Amino acid sequence: MIRISLQRGGKGAKAFLVFMVLLLCAAAQADAPIGWASVNAMGQNGTTGGAGGTTVTVTTAVDLADYATRTGPYVIQVSGTITLPDRVDVASDKTFWGIGSNPTIATTMPDDNDAVLRAKGTHNLIFRNLIFRQDSAVSEELDGIALTRDSEGNFANHVWIDHCEFSNWVDGCIDITHASDYVTVSWCIFHDTALRGTLLGHSDTSTAIAEDTGHLTVTYHHNWFRTPQRNPRVRLSLLCHVFNNYYDGCSLYGVVSATDAEVLVEGCYFEDVPHPTYTGYESSPPGDLVERFNVYYYSPGYPPEPIWPPETRGTVPEPSAYYPYSLRSASDVPAKVTAYAGVGKLDLNTDHTPPGPDPMTWATPPHATGVSSIAMTASTATDAEGGVEYYFSNLTDPSHDSGWQSDPSYSDEGLSLATLYAYTVKARDVSFDLNETAPSDSQSARTYSAPAGVSDGKWTIY
Repeated sequence: MIRISLQRGGKGAKAFLVFMVLLLCAAAQADAPIGWASVNAMGQNGTTGGAGGTTVTVTTAVDLADYATRTGPYVIQVSGTITLPDRVDVASDKTFWGIGSNPTIATTMPDDNDAVLRAKGTHNLIFRNLIFRQDSAVSEELDGIALTRDSEGNFANHVWIDHCEFSNWVDGCIDITHASDYVTVSWCIFHDTALRGTLLGHSDTSTAIAEDTGHLTVTYHHNWFRTPQRNPRVRLSLLCHVFNNYYDGCSLYGVVSATDAEVLVEGCYFEDVPHPTYTGYESSPPGDLVERFNVYYYSPGYPPEPIWPPETRGTVPEPSAYYPYSLRSASDVPAKVTAYAGVGKLDLNTDHTPPGPDPMTWATPPHATGVSSIAMTASTATDAEGGVEYYFSNLTDPSHDSGWQSDPSYSDEGLSLATLYAYTVKARDVSFDLNETAPSDSQSARTYSAPAGVSDGKWTIY
């Protein structure tokens, strides 16, 4: 067995909450995306789909196509298995929500339809709790969901794909191309697919470069990838944020950054993946990729070919400059993702309350323990649903933040001599939501100072 854990940089932050209302089985449920789909831009306050519109239940291809293409907001509840014979071009302001047992959108359509559901220049779309399955004969050019632009140059934006399952696709399960923006793909399963998972950016040509540069902003988090490649393959993205995903036996590779893309891969768990990340692939020139806080695990007897370290290149923007998010420990990812990803799992999330005390408090405030170290201890937090983690923030020098840890004590090392540092601490549970407390009050401490050769009672400096 080989386990490699690379720990470099990064900070967690509280997930940004933008509330939407969906009706499911006559009950209201509040939820919202994390990541790019949560960002207020282009006249959209996050991604709300059909919230505020009419709720309908569809059981046939005719009804699904009818409501999907209507003007105005709709919450479209999909019941049973609906087999689409032709592509549906989805209008703006729609939520597609699977209800009942195994809600499925399947297809037998030929290649020349491009995709089953296509957002062509439309916006504010949500797809949740749905199985997407290709039932046609081998069809190498058909996608499950495609986001693209229309003939007038409008590109798809503000799309959230959550708790869906994609199986039996030969081409892409989800293709995001032609300057599409503000997209989140979360808690989905990609499996039993012959070739590819999800593509971000369609081409390396000069035309694509002119169109896509500064766009293709997508977050992939808490997905279970069991597809050989394109998980995702990225070109030209302003920032593709890939965090807390489970890569389970992807036989070719995990993530590609190519053609000047900016990709951050963090807090992911790669299991038996020979090439976790590439910078550049085949004829595509390289992109930038930063990896941090990931775990690389290989089973006994693995690999069938040499293990290649993750490829990295350059620097990338920080997602926290655009939206807050909270990073789960990579070692927890397989258990959480396999428990909560996919269809029928939304009701498992019952914990929406942070640990106590809230706001967090200090058991022992920060205090100097040397010329370059300050120690502190948080009050012991408790949570009715289980475990708790702590995050100590160095407000003076955030590069010294602790990161999320199970220990309520923290010793900040490598500080400057005779310098005042301020700290807060917060806690979170380890549930699906990672519910966080508010931070404690700020407390400060100054590292020791002593002239050379003189003892201050704790340190002698020569």
